Amino acid sequence: MVSAPPTPAGPPGGPGRTSDEPRGLELDLSPLNGMEFRCRPDCGLCCFATPAADRSEQRALLTILPSLPLLDGPGEYRRIALQGEGGACSVLHGLRCTAHGARPFPCRSYPLSVHIGDRIQATVVLSCPGLVLAGDAQGAPAAPAPIGLDDEIASVLQELGRPLAQSSVIRAARDYARAIDRLDAEARWVDPMSLLDERATLVDRALRSAAQLDPLPDLEEGLDALPVTFDPELGRLALGGSEAGSAVVYPLDERGGTPAPLGEYAIPDLPRLDQQATALLRWYLLYASGRDLLIGQAAHDLLDGGDGDLEDALAREIEGMRNAVVTRAALLRSVHGDPSGILDRSAVDAGIRATDAEFIDRPSIGGTL
Repeated sequence: MVSAPPTPAGPPGGPGRTSDEPRGLELDLSPLNGMEFRCRPDCGLCCFATPAADRSEQRALLTILPSLPLLDGPGEYRRIALQGEGGACSVLHGLRCTAHGARPFPCRSYPLSVHIGDRIQATVVLSCPGLVLAGDAQGAPAAPAPIGLDDEIASVLQELGRPLAQSSVIRAARDYARAIDRLDAEARWVDPMSLLDERATLVDRALRSAAQLDPLPDLEEGLDALPVTFDPELGRLALGGSEAGSAVVYPLDERGGTPAPLGEYAIPDLPRLDQQATALLRWYLLYASGRDLLIGQAAHDLLDGGDGDLEDALAREIEGMRNAVVTRAALLRSVHGDPSGILDRSAVDAGIRATDAEFIDRPSIGGTL
């Protein structure tokens, strides 16, 4: 546990506290233990986004690229526009960042994702192909400390030292506390630490239950709304559904535009997983359920009309991730000419990478850095 730069601390408390003031926040880096990262220069998947830049970052970017198109964002932030629908950030050319030295915080910290609730927790976005998935049956880290993430961790610590980020942290922590108080008043809040103790039970329950097909959004929602992934053979892909119930796979170009589909595929019946594939999926679900973010997303589901208490909502989140990973693993196996059979470890690896970023981006109580 690393202490974050000091923020005004309210009275200590937990579920049911009545003060809107957040308690002292700490930065939890433990989910990074055992992670190994090496950026793939042939990928560029993380650049198919509109990163937010504050005023100082905007000035630095415009010094290098005076005509850089910027979009409105929250507060003083503005977002770097895409080159076209489904395309990459306008700074990317030839899969190279043309303003690398001035890239904003979301780019400098990737593949880290930082959630703010009762604490500030850093995890990794497992869609990044530069990350190695450990995936033993127990979910144990492959190494005691992260490898290759020193610069990204330093960027998070530097960001937390800035007054603008500290203000955002305080607001997010207050929003988180208010949401907890509301759920606690409805008797639907459960201590998250007790849920972490039970997460293996929830994961194993999800693995034993029958998986359901996870529908994909169709192109009418826009190419930017489709889940994306990086395939070592086919490059950057967007996965969409069709009215006929099949799946359509689109290759992505950094210049944008709606490409001709790579193909249309019948989504196969959900296959069985071999032992190694099951172990990897279990590891992923354990890792994802250990994120504070998932607790926040489960709480958001309850506040948005979901049934039951926090444990019920967390179980739904875990089952939803299981369904998405297995469906997308089977789809990507079909793209490579194998529409049936038992999924192996490499297929589930591809399914995780086609799923994790989308689930991280879902609404949550609290906030992100």
